[in-house]
Amino acid sequence: MRIVAVCNQKGGVGKTTTAVNLGAALARLGQKVLLADIDPQRNLSDTLGFVQDNTPTTTNELIYFTAYNMPIDLRAFIRRNETEQVDFIPASPALSSAPTILANVADGNRVLANALAAVADQCDYDVCIIDCKGSLDLLTSNALTAADSIIIPVEAEEYAVNGLADLLSTIGSIQSSLNPKLTIDGVLINRADTRRNNVKTTRDDLAEALGGDVVLETMIPYLKEVSDAPTEHRTCVAKKGSRVGELYMNVAKEVIAKWQTH
Repeated sequence: MRIVAVCNQKGGVGKTTTAVNLGAALARLGQKVLLADIDPQRNLSDTLGFVQDNTPTTTNELIYFTAYNMPIDLRAFIRRNETEQVDFIPASPALSSAPTILANVADGNRVLANALAAVADQCDYDVCIIDCKGSLDLLTSNALTAADSIIIPVEAEEYAVNGLADLLSTIGSIQSSLNPKLTIDGVLINRADTRRNNVKTTRDDLAEALGGDVVLETMIPYLKEVSDAPTEHRTCVAKKGSRVGELYMNVAKEVIAKWQTH
């Protein structure tokens, strides 16, 4: 099972939208997909129609039970969204306390990696996509330690590269100390208006700083259907005739091509 973290320490850049649409697109390309929501804001869970209940089977409990070596029925944590053709592990508000738990157990940076290794052993997934928090804390470092690769969504704006400095530093630290196999699948430019010069500037700046092959060719425009999709509890990929859905299909094809060359 390949593990992909969708990560940016800045909020509002389309992180959850990228994660859920990429998952739905990969599923339509024949991949068996699991999505894991580790953001206490729970936007991915909401988009997939999860209704919070008192069942202790969210990513918060998955992290807690794994951290303290408690027995787990992993299948109880996994929900299905038939429309999107994906499985997912939802988040809960209690996930905000997870960094404290992780800071107080041995090898706290590897708890999520251990949990997902158990999922890989017991379930037959091709890929797991982790929707990370919009901050660089122990939850995010757990995701990067567990991941094979990262997708970084950014907004089409000036100084986008400057905003990635802390994330790139964190990635470097994780690579050197916890996860040397970690690679960047690509940087995805979101909210792009190709009529404006800032899109070209953003792409050029990112290519210069990270290497041209790191910036994905496909860009996601800022259209109303993107902002409407979460409240409609669906992805753009699932919407018939969606232009943005077609673009996310292209993103998925680009990402698969990168996996095949690594």
